[in-house]
Amino acid sequence: EVYKTQREDIHHSKNPDWELSKFILAIFLGVSGLQAFTQAQLLLKLLSGSFVLLCVLAILITLRHKRLFKEKMRAIRKLEKAMDLDQRERFVPVKEFRLFTTENFLIVIYMLSAISFGIFFLLQTHPSEANYANARLQRYSR
Repeated sequence: EVYKTQREDIHHSKNPDWELSKFILAIFLGVSGLQAFTQAQLLLKLLSGSFVLLCVLAILITLRHKRLFKEKMRAIRKLEKAMDLDQRERFVPVKEFRLFTTENFLIVIYMLSAISFGIFFLLQTHPSEANYANARLQRYSR
């Protein structure tokens, strides 16, 4: 029973990661669309800053789930040994660090999203010379 619970916990810990990734994608598309259709700079700054913060929190949650997976697998291996179900000879042991995992993929997606909106946020708070010159032209042309 404990063995089954440990296995189920691993699968259930993946669901929040995927739900969070869908949520981040929806916000990413929403804020991107809003940038194209609105001139409310304060709102865009607040949304971009919030989105960057959300991405950082998503990275931390995914890292926690990654650690949880390792802890659960250690517990499962101990239970398998205790029940004389040690499967290590049937499967090649996996290196401790694996580059291509679902968690790493999600972390990269979250980082790229945070960086892109971080850059957008910085561009909004520090307008370029072209934007400044354009604003001056519009002000004097009235």
